[in-house]
Amino acid sequence: MWGGRPVARTVAAAQPRGRVVLAGRLDTVVCRDRHGPRVEAMMDDGTGQITLRWLGRHAVPGVTPGALMTVEGTVVDERGHWVLLNPIYQFHHPSGSVDGGPEGRDGLPAVAPGDAVDPAYEPSGSRGAAR
Repeated sequence: MWGGRPVARTVAAAQPRGRVVLAGRLDTVVCRDRHGPRVEAMMDDGTGQITLRWLGRHAVPGVTPGALMTVEGTVVDERGHWVLLNPIYQFHHPSGSVDGGPEGRDGLPAVAPGDAVDPAYEPSGSRGAAR
């Protein structure tokens, strides 16, 4: 629960304005400059795809096609497609080691796309995405 609301653990279970914690693999990563710089990545968790968008940046270290990640944020509906703006993120390596990004946290288990996120893991609460 997050602020009394449930937290979705898959893209298929996501709802607009709902909190999510998702594990998946990045399919594509692009940098766009239209309306200001931003990095956009498409994540697939095995149940669907969601766009991850970091605003005001030309690059996010480690965010590359094929990267395994866990992300956390609030879903935005952009004409029927789900987007996470400036999500909190964590990288996972096939070896089982875990790296926190500048906005990530250590201590999550290694995951692969389609793996269920540990139900004992609690999202960051009401502080929102780290900046």
